[in-house]
Amino acid sequence: MTDWSGLELALEEPPEILWLDDSDEDTLDLEAICDEIDRERPPAQVYRMFDTEGQLLYVGCTSEWTARFKAHAKDKAWWGDVRAITLDDPRPWVDAFAGEKDTIRSERPRYNL
Repeated sequence: MTDWSGLELALEEPPEILWLDDSDEDTLDLEAICDEIDRERPPAQVYRMFDTEGQLLYVGCTSEWTARFKAHAKDKAWWGDVRAITLDDPRPWVDAFAGEKDTIRSERPRYNL
């Protein structure tokens, strides 16, 4: 059995809870859930960070890139290697989040675990 007693969880802010309306349906409508999330969250962008040789270091997704980059600079050892950052066009949050995951799978950045 795994001992989880030493595990610490650090959250920048409390997790969001998406309350769904009561429904007579037995199944959840995924499209409706995604639409609700998009109404609650601002558009987001997928970003890529590269080193001096153009190697992809990290891929992320954020709606507030300035704050996100400052957070990386504060707590990521690899931040000093970043020499270029690209930002995709803003899109609904759910789409950007899915795009981030697809990009990580296909482009395999060095520091995404």
